[in-house]
Amino acid sequence: MKRLLPVLALIALGCAAHAALAPVLAKEAILAEIDLVEARMKEFNGLYARCAAKKIPLDYPTVAKTTLEQFIPLARQDAKTGEERRAEFAVKDFNRTLDQSIAEMKACLANPKLAPNARRYQTGKVTIDGLSFIGDRKTTSGKRDRGPVFFCGYGHFSGVRNDMPRWPGYGVNIIQFAEFGPSALFPKEDQVDLRPVKTLIAALDDAAKHNVRVDFLLSPHYFPAWAMQKWPQLGCGGGGFFGFYMDAPEAKQVIEKFLRIVIPKIKDKPALGSFCLSNEPNFENTAGCPVTRTMWAAHLEKTHGAVAAMNSRYGTKHASFADVPIPGNQSFNEPQYYDWCIFNDERFAAWHAWEAGICHELAPKIPVHAKIQMHNTLFRDIISYGVSPEMFGALSDLNGNDCIFVDNPGPGWAAPWMVQNVCYDIQRSLNCKPIFNSENHPTIDGSTAYIPPEHFRTCLWLGALRGQSATTIWVWERMIPGAAWSYCFYGNVMDRPGCAEAVGRTCLDLNRFADEMRALQHVKSPVAILFSVASIAKNADYLGNMEFAYTALNFCGIKVDFVSEKQLAAGMGRQYKMIVLPDATNVLDSTVDALKSLPEFVRLVCIGDCLAKDQYNRPRAEADIQAVRSRSLAFKRYSDPEKVLWPAFLAELDKLGALPDVRLVDAATGGLVWGVEWLPAKIGGRTVISILDLRSEPKETKVQAHGKTIEAKDLLSLGGRENVRTLKPMVPVLAEIK
Repeated sequence: MKRLLPVLALIALGCAAHAALAPVLAKEAILAEIDLVEARMKEFNGLYARCAAKKIPLDYPTVAKTTLEQFIPLARQDAKTGEERRAEFAVKDFNRTLDQSIAEMKACLANPKLAPNARRYQTGKVTIDGLSFIGDRKTTSGKRDRGPVFFCGYGHFSGVRNDMPRWPGYGVNIIQFAEFGPSALFPKEDQVDLRPVKTLIAALDDAAKHNVRVDFLLSPHYFPAWAMQKWPQLGCGGGGFFGFYMDAPEAKQVIEKFLRIVIPKIKDKPALGSFCLSNEPNFENTAGCPVTRTMWAAHLEKTHGAVAAMNSRYGTKHASFADVPIPGNQSFNEPQYYDWCIFNDERFAAWHAWEAGICHELAPKIPVHAKIQMHNTLFRDIISYGVSPEMFGALSDLNGNDCIFVDNPGPGWAAPWMVQNVCYDIQRSLNCKPIFNSENHPTIDGSTAYIPPEHFRTCLWLGALRGQSATTIWVWERMIPGAAWSYCFYGNVMDRPGCAEAVGRTCLDLNRFADEMRALQHVKSPVAILFSVASIAKNADYLGNMEFAYTALNFCGIKVDFVSEKQLAAGMGRQYKMIVLPDATNVLDSTVDALKSLPEFVRLVCIGDCLAKDQYNRPRAEADIQAVRSRSLAFKRYSDPEKVLWPAFLAELDKLGALPDVRLVDAATGGLVWGVEWLPAKIGGRTVISILDLRSEPKETKVQAHGKTIEAKDLLSLGGRENVRTLKPMVPVLAEIK
């Protein structure tokens, strides 16, 4: 599949699209369409009142009602103020929403048993169990219990506070509050302004009343200007949102003071769900910092022990560790580059562990995470920026991230599924903790293209399957002409009412079937792909081959894990039936030793020239290479996922007894179906299967068990009565086999 464009390039594409507008309907025509929508609301409201009178559950129609009532006036305003394009798209969504909701309410009036009995999170204690949050729940019919809870909602500024009373109507249950940091609390060195804290406390109290959970972004990047002026040396290092040298005692003093003032005032608020330690952390601008050089030399000494040992590995003649140059961020061919990557990873993780330690001291029951940009893991150029998902996951209670669900998916594909899938599967494999994407990007800032609601639904469904148990979507704000930063709001969810409705309906579905989704989240994987920082650093082809291998495995009806070199050295490779090395040319000696010691029942698959060199690009002994390759299935680099890797993986997994007994097959051919993601799980005496067509065309399928066609019902259909057969692109199915 096509490699992902850098995020800044994607934003630029969105802004370019905004500048090159296609023809749209005239203002008068749009206003007339909105008049027709409002006329249709009379029928909607009449059906809604009749359902309410008969005490038919109205959770899903209420999502539609809330969306329509807030967005119709916004669309009318857009039509009058020159935003005809946005208004036209809104009208399209309005009519879709009305068509679906009116049909559903009519069906429920005819047969009230069809109405879904929603289950919602209730404000209270939340614990963590594996990839899941466990909390208090209540169904529409009044049943209360504790069990898995999925949190879906929005960020990140005043809009999410102002609309707090609407969130139950929208069907969502979480916000991220990201409005202030040390600069607001300390406007001057000798002054403390508690007004932002009071605003946060009011939001937390309001959220508790509406059964909404709140994540507070601690925002260390909002650093006081006076501190930068007082200590100019702080400007010698940083990166991304960190515009300062964060290891400096002066910087840590400011941030710790902030934490010790704010956290005690909010730690016991029942709606407080978690602390986000930092926003999109990167730490690439370090070469000019004198402290970095001292720390770098110490890291080299810890790693190599003696200068002679280091020189032997590097092929250099340095007189001391202090003589080793700091490499550039993309100096892949420098012998010290791998060590630099690990040094920066450890340093940045250690700073976040320091911050997390203060949070845990002050509020032991509140989980922490950091909003790392996981999609950057798939960019080789950013491997040295200090953001290790393995290390960040280890220091946090949650797998925090800021991930995207955008890009051109390529010919034949309906959704850009690859990046999110891979990123989430890496995170949950390296650390089995809930994923919290607290800045979810299903759209690009500035985009003017119409995005179908199914796109957002697919994003949330695929994420939940991989452990995303909480997410706040960017961003519940609309662009205000001339306002700072508001250009980043254009084209996102508040411009897309159909997508907002899809978020609410999906949140209701995830919680209605939270037990089934938890079972799917925790399905054991028979296969793992090697995740190697050394291969990323030294081999430009590794990530592309990793994606090819993942693509093929993703359509085999199994969960796909990743396994790190650290995990292999700890013996975790033994839990799999197959391990795939995707052109892993450069690996640690401990990785080769671990692979050699695996029992024979673990099948190894080598793509490309695996294991040929170590992390310093030194050739490895041929005997060690052959000890692994001799027991491996081998493929060339960039082997076609559909025509080469997928059938080969299926055959090998079948031999290993790793394919599930219940399978989804092509109705026409009887063989397993390409491009449809499916995964079965056992729950009680039932089998459920998550099914999602990621291709751009509908697909006729059958569910089989032990080679025989069996009946399966889609639990997500009205009343859970529809048979599973024709799959529609980007429309999730939760099949049940009794």
